[in-house]
Amino acid sequence: MLLGSCLTMLAQATSLVVDNQTPGWLSSKINYGDQATVRNLKVTGYINATDLKFITTLINNRNLNGKVDLYDANIVAETSKGKDNCLDAAPPDGREQTLPAITKKLNYLALPETVTDLNRCLQGSTIDTLYFNSKIGYVKQGMFAYGSSKLKLSNLILGENIDSIPDDAFSSLDWGLKSVKCSEKIRYIGDYAFRASGIRKINISELKNLEKIGYFAFNLTNISLDTLVIPTTMEVYYARSFPLKEGMHLFFHKEIEKIADDYLPLKGPYGFSTDKIVLHMKSETPPPLGPKISTNTIVYVPKGTKQSYLNNSSWARGTIIEENPVERLMINEHILKLEKEQTKQLLVSFYPANADDTKVLWNVKDESIALVDNNGAVTAISPGTTWLYATNTPTGVKDSCMVTVIQHVSGISIEPKEVLFSKIGETMQLKAEILPANATDKSVKWTSSNSSVCAVTESGYLIALNDGTAIIVAMTADGSYPATCVVKVDTTTGVESVLLDKGVMKTDNGITVRGKTGELISIINSQGVVVYRGVCSGGEEQVTLPKGLYIVTIGDKTMKIVL
Repeated sequence: MLLGSCLTMLAQATSLVVDNQTPGWLSSKINYGDQATVRNLKVTGYINATDLKFITTLINNRNLNGKVDLYDANIVAETSKGKDNCLDAAPPDGREQTLPAITKKLNYLALPETVTDLNRCLQGSTIDTLYFNSKIGYVKQGMFAYGSSKLKLSNLILGENIDSIPDDAFSSLDWGLKSVKCSEKIRYIGDYAFRASGIRKINISELKNLEKIGYFAFNLTNISLDTLVIPTTMEVYYARSFPLKEGMHLFFHKEIEKIADDYLPLKGPYGFSTDKIVLHMKSETPPPLGPKISTNTIVYVPKGTKQSYLNNSSWARGTIIEENPVERLMINEHILKLEKEQTKQLLVSFYPANADDTKVLWNVKDESIALVDNNGAVTAISPGTTWLYATNTPTGVKDSCMVTVIQHVSGISIEPKEVLFSKIGETMQLKAEILPANATDKSVKWTSSNSSVCAVTESGYLIALNDGTAIIVAMTADGSYPATCVVKVDTTTGVESVLLDKGVMKTDNGITVRGKTGELISIINSQGVVVYRGVCSGGEEQVTLPKGLYIVTIGDKTMKIVL
């Protein structure tokens, strides 16, 4: 017991959740041993500058380098000069700095949902992933970066509360920003919002509600887009809001009001004048065009509108081509079964075959089951079934393929394993359990070693036909795994004579049945198939049957007849 107690004391926590209801006393809620070992910390309740300094000390001087989650915490001002739910880096009026710089790299920081102002509190900090989802609904200008912020941030996640990013919000970060993920609810990205931040990736294709991407919003970043689809909610597009690269395709919706020139007296090219890019226009009337274009710029326009664009002096400088759009596409396989880790190349055919833009976007509904690359090569990841889609980017025309990653059968069992029938015509349903439960092909073939004693149907339904013993075998289609059931039929009943007394008689072409009015009549052949079912009317029932063995049931009485 003493040894166990000592081991427990030595086993310090690496992950903690602390509910702090007294601001300034967070350190007292974590014993010294845990302060030295904790790597992931979630704090709820109420905290102040003292608590924030304590957390920063654990990051900079201890081992708290994993995840710091303050999302459900409330920040309380320590003095009358302070302000609740505010994080300050350089407070005015002599107030203390509430959040010192995080100088040792932190993997993840979730800021409080209730925070209303950051006042550049993260200046000089090094953070891999930052989660920000303030209830105020937007990122205030200068909250994270303004001028030279010295904030080293790799990944930024903006929650669904955030619907706008103002001018310069993340400009001039320390060129380490790799990705930004916004919620689909975001509507506004301001001028210069990420300029010179070094950002490489943003989930722009998912942002269907964007009303504005400001001029130079992503200028001088490392974003490299092959395709940019302008959301239907956006009325004006600025030509240099994103870096342009040779071969890039920009798709404009029918209601676009203007393509604006965001040229300012900066070094380098502007507009579309020197870029070998491709513009796809849906508007039949050329919208106002601010940036200069040249023959380097290919412009696809709707059928019958080429002359209208050529008559517009701004558009006429481009290479105008009338659309010959894809009307239909087809994947060469619509049902695909793969072994785990197997890769299969899918192909797409188009109609018309000479369509001018056959660019395809491939995606899979569940990437835990299968992955697909940009060229349609599908790789099986884990057993299961999902859907794969190929979509023509400019038209939205798509086709689908059901992808199944095979889970092979490893065995089978039957319940029950032994059956004793005491009457001819008795029946029972056998149950087969396939292992594993998520096997792809669960089909089973049922056979009887002596079908004259016991017949078995395709679904494992048994029918006793004669005295004796039969072995029922269930064999899996996948892997040929067998399972057996021993069936014995042992009956000395006088059923036949009882029925004969009731008026069951053989005839040259079948049988004649006489029973009580309303009694059910059932006749089953030796293969277990019901060949006749009826109701006694009180008179004779004539049933025509070919030669063979039959089980005849009248009410609750059963007999065997051989014709």
